[in-house]
Amino acid sequence: FVDCGSAPRDSAMRVRWATTADARQIASIWHSAWHAAHGHLVPRQTLSLCTLQSFERRVGVSLLEHDPALHQRRPTALIAEDGSTAAVDGTSVRGFAVIRGGAEVEHLYVQPDAQGHGIGSTLLAAAEKIMIEERHCTHAHLVVAFRNQRAINFYKRHAWIPTERLPWMSTAPWEPARPLELPVPAPFQREIDARGGLTREEFAATRMRCTSMKKFLGYSGNPNDGDWSSSHMRSR
Repeated sequence: FVDCGSAPRDSAMRVRWATTADARQIASIWHSAWHAAHGHLVPRQTLSLCTLQSFERRVGVSLLEHDPALHQRRPTALIAEDGSTAAVDGTSVRGFAVIRGGAEVEHLYVQPDAQGHGIGSTLLAAAEKIMIEERHCTHAHLVVAFRNQRAINFYKRHAWIPTERLPWMSTAPWEPARPLELPVPAPFQREIDARGGLTREEFAATRMRCTSMKKFLGYSGNPNDGDWSSSHMRSR
């Protein structure tokens, strides 16, 4: 388990690296939480493309990444797991975060009915701790939908501030790595994995204007709000 330095209000919650056995639960959370957060930001006619199956394919290239410099794979997805329900109904995952290139928080989602209990804060703290202690990063990056004010406010409360620098420009090179247990049809795998598990139509449907944010790791102060003018297009 990951020692994140803080615990959610539910003491039974714990954080660990995800495995392929968690893929279905992660996809379900990603699908429901993405629609809850972004459904009003995406044209209605494109929402039908953002299916559970599309998120299952995205999970397939979100659990691991290949580091070409070290010639090895490394885990990328953290999950928050409710230990009190794991043995009861088999649906113990309550949220997840994905770290990319060592210094980017690529995704962070919490199951909608589990939000407001400190799970997102715990996942973010765990991701930051790993980026400091294991990836040896001094600062981190992420992007958030420009109109997703709730998410923007969440990150601001955790000392993240706007940045003009695109997040992936400061991360180490990485390549998608799909576990053998989560295959897609061979003729399409290279093309789909290059777009994070999405088809061309699905990728276009999830693109939206995003705000870049950064954090100097280890900093726990309360920076001023800054200017929310930095934005670009990114698939969320």
